Amino acid sequence: MTNHLKIITDCILGLAVGDALGVPYEFMRRDQVEAAADLRHMKASSSFHEQPPGAWSDDTAMCLASMDSLTRCRGFDAEDTMAAFLDWYRNAAYSSTGVAFGVGGTVSRALSSALHGVPALSCGRRGFRDNGNGALMRIAPISLWCAFRELPRDEEVQLVSDAGAVTHAHEISKLGCLIYTDYLKELIRGASKEQAYSFICRERYSLRFTFSTVAVYDRILNGRLPELPRYKLAESGYVVNTLEAALWATLRTASYEEAVGESIRLGYDTDTLAAVTGSLCGVLYGSESIPEAWRDELLKRSYLESLCAEYAKLFS
Repeated sequence: MTNHLKIITDCILGLAVGDALGVPYEFMRRDQVEAAADLRHMKASSSFHEQPPGAWSDDTAMCLASMDSLTRCRGFDAEDTMAAFLDWYRNAAYSSTGVAFGVGGTVSRALSSALHGVPALSCGRRGFRDNGNGALMRIAPISLWCAFRELPRDEEVQLVSDAGAVTHAHEISKLGCLIYTDYLKELIRGASKEQAYSFICRERYSLRFTFSTVAVYDRILNGRLPELPRYKLAESGYVVNTLEAALWATLRTASYEEAVGESIRLGYDTDTLAAVTGSLCGVLYGSESIPEAWRDELLKRSYLESLCAEYAKLFS
């Protein structure tokens, strides 16, 4: 159990710290972030959110909701997961400040469908324009489940797809969640960041996804992502761009602090970029590598760690 608990805490604390650190800079252009960013401490001022320093956003809240549902149901249950999301959306459960903020349009529409009685697995939006990063940002607890349970590949792919499809049901979003899961699993198994990257580049995703869907991830899967110039990374909330930037920041840096800082300085959807990057680098370097100031300034850290501890009991 101890090892499971450490890995879970490394991942989820890494995600939450990145999220909270990126919140004040959300939707700022890259040049604005580079001019304004002071990442020595959590920062409160923001053009879009009036939250105290150390507050996490929808990224962490929905991640915790998913993890709590997995713990309660001892596995993935779409209806219970949706109920947990709605508890956050309506009652600010799983929030750090008693305020549910940062919800994206695609997530909001999916939750609205659930409130109108639509079954959870039919709530996810299926259009091409619904491929924001709202499933990727919260998939980590499912990815951890896959790593620890070592499911048959078909079951694993179905689980990741269903978990994402509660809000994002397009194939592009499903594949993004699967690539993230495969990369994280390799890190958990002890692979270096370069070895984990080689693994996803070798994986034959075309066996389960259409050629056109796999093609949109070509800049990740062609094996040359670390060579990509920084200026070619898009400032966008598109799931492909988010995964690309998070992996790029992970592969191009040598510490949690450096990777998360680099992801925030890429601009725009800074909280989600830093959350996804932070979850990977939390596992890669350990949560003890997160700067002490950031860990101490994260709101409700003990609550987050208690949810991690309960989740870890499933794998003891």
